[in-house]
Amino acid sequence: MTRSAAARSEKKDGKAHAAPGLHRLAKTLDQLKTGEKAVVSALRGVGAVQQRLLEMGVCSGAPVEVLRFAPMGDPMVIHVRGFTLALRKSEASLVELES
Repeated sequence: MTRSAAARSEKKDGKAHAAPGLHRLAKTLDQLKTGEKAVVSALRGVGAVQQRLLEMGVCSGAPVEVLRFAPMGDPMVIHVRGFTLALRKSEASLVELES
């Protein structure tokens, strides 16, 4: 009896993972290092969080640069559309970047 694709892609932790090559996760803003630049491709946030990011100029097509991180790593400081913003990593994780 053959196992299903989902069963084959399960890891030892018991969680199902996408089979290689079928689903590629987009890089997010919180994954960038100091000095790296990227372009926003989409926002995953909903409601008030998404509205706040849009009001700050973080929207599709906007170039962003990571300036620095706080000593404990959160929040991060970015440069977007001529402004310097501080974002929590949880908010930055909702910003997808072009690859």
